[in-house]
Amino acid sequence: MKNRKGLQILFKLCFLILIASSGLIAQQFFPVVARVTQTPPYPIYLTDLSNPAQQSLSIQVQMKDQTIASRIIRLRMHMQGNGLSVSSTDLVQGESNINLVQGQIFDLPSSQVANYFKQYNLKVGPQQYLQPFKEGAFRFGVEVIDVQTGRPLSGIQWGPQVWLTVNEPPVWVIPANDPRYIEPRTPQNITFQWAPRHKNVNDVDYEFVLTDLNVNPGFNGNIQNLFLAQPAYYKTTTKSTTLNYNTTLPPLIPGRTYAYRVQAKAKQGLNSIGIFRNNGFSEIRAFTYSIKPEAPFNLKAKWTDKLGETKFDWLGRNGHLEIQKPMFLMPSLLLQQLQPQE
Repeated sequence: MKNRKGLQILFKLCFLILIASSGLIAQQFFPVVARVTQTPPYPIYLTDLSNPAQQSLSIQVQMKDQTIASRIIRLRMHMQGNGLSVSSTDLVQGESNINLVQGQIFDLPSSQVANYFKQYNLKVGPQQYLQPFKEGAFRFGVEVIDVQTGRPLSGIQWGPQVWLTVNEPPVWVIPANDPRYIEPRTPQNITFQWAPRHKNVNDVDYEFVLTDLNVNPGFNGNIQNLFLAQPAYYKTTTKSTTLNYNTTLPPLIPGRTYAYRVQAKAKQGLNSIGIFRNNGFSEIRAFTYSIKPEAPFNLKAKWTDKLGETKFDWLGRNGHLEIQKPMFLMPSLLLQQLQPQE
C-alpha cells in the first residue's frame, strides 16, 4: 500500500511538472523569428547607422506559424553594450508597416533600418547620440510587434555579440613639428607622411588638407582655430600614407604660413564609416615657408658715462630687418635706441 501511494504521489508530481513545463513552452513560443546580422567594420557612432546607405546592420524577419496567413507588423530596435542600453521609441517617425506573409523571409531595406537610428526615433538625448561608443562588446536586437494588438510577436532577437574597436587617428611623421620652418626650394618639393594606427580595417582613405593661414611670420596665436576658419588651399584624397607636394600642385609662397591636417576614413563599399576617435582627424600642424631666422650673436652690454644708462651691442645676420628691444623689469634702467651693428 505504501509503495502504491508513493507511486501515485510521484505520478502526480511528474504530471504537474509536465503541465508546468508545457505552459512555459507555450509562453515562450512566438510566431515570428528575426535575424540580425552585423558586417565589419563596426561603426562607433549612432549617426553612421542612420545613413540610408549603411551596410553595417541588416535585419530579416519570417513568419513561422503555419496557422497565420499574414500579419501587419512593426519593429522595435535594441542595442546594448559596455554600460549603454538604447531602444527605439514606441512611435517611430517615418516607419512603414510590414505585411509579413507566412513562410516569407522579409529583408528590411537598409534605408528602413537606418530610419530606426535617427536621433528622434531613439530613446537617447542629442548629446549622447553624437558621442562615440566606448570600446567593448556590443549586441543589436530586434523585436517584432503586432500593429493591430500592440503585442510582441517575437522576443528580442539578439544578433551575435561583436567587439567594437575605437581606432586612433593617424600621427604625423614628417615634416617635423619643431622647428616650424621649411626652406623654399626650386623646384618645389615637400614630403608629408603620416603613420596609420587602425586595426583590422582593410579599406581606408586619407583626406589631406592644406590651408594658407594669412598671418605674419612668428604668429603665436591659435593655429587650430585659424585652420578651421580658412578655406582649403589644397585638398586631396589618397590611399597612400605619403603625399609629395611638388610643382604639379598649387605653388607655396615664400614667407607665408601654412597649416595642414589629414583625416582617416574607413570605407564600407562606397560609403565612409566612423570607426575613428576624433572622427579620424590628425593633429593640426603648421609651418612657415621660409628660412628659419637666426638670432643675433656676440651680444655685449656695458655701462655708459651717463648715469643709469647702458649700451648693448650685437652682430646681426643677413636678412634681419629689425631687432626687437629686450624687456627689463628694472624701471630705472634706461636703454638707448638699439640697431644692429654693421
